[in-house]
Amino acid sequence: MQQQISEYDILQRKYSISRSNLLIMAAMTAVNIICIITNANFSFPFSAVLPQIAVVFGIELGNFYNIPAFKTAGMIAAAISIILYFICWYFSKKKSGWMIAALVLYSIDILGLIFGLFTAKSLGTSLLLQVAFSAWVMYYLIVGVKAGVKLKNMTPPTIEAEARNVVTVTNENPQENTPATSQIIPENETNSMPDDNKE
Repeated sequence: MQQQISEYDILQRKYSISRSNLLIMAAMTAVNIICIITNANFSFPFSAVLPQIAVVFGIELGNFYNIPAFKTAGMIAAAISIILYFICWYFSKKKSGWMIAALVLYSIDILGLIFGLFTAKSLGTSLLLQVAFSAWVMYYLIVGVKAGVKLKNMTPPTIEAEARNVVTVTNENPQENTPATSQIIPENETNSMPDDNKE
């Protein structure tokens, strides 16, 4: 027999998938930053764009003007951005408002990606993959925000079931919920009852 999945469970699953995508994106962005700093020849497309731009821009300026502070500034800006994503992921487990914050942050990142598309000389495979994965992350963040808003106004099924059981038990035992009434004994029966105080 197939178990019926409630709407609450479906929304919980969507919210969980959204959080997982947020975590993977933040982790891949951190890995890409390390790859840029160490001059590695590969990067992951499933990541945020602006932190990487900040590091590359800082390194370029630092090398051009021979000022290491530019490199440091770029790395700090990227680190702050990544930390904010991790904070949003961590606290979104209990507060859906943090998922909204993550969506706002990533929307700004998408604007940076769009700017990069217009200024790029050619659309390579890596850039197209980045666009595809960015759209993927954006979609699931929106799904997560919608699910979080709905879950906030819903009661978990277990609590609803417990409340229903309490009501059912109360209705099935009405005598237990009514105050006890004193029994009136007829006068003739009172006289026939034994009196322990008489000798």
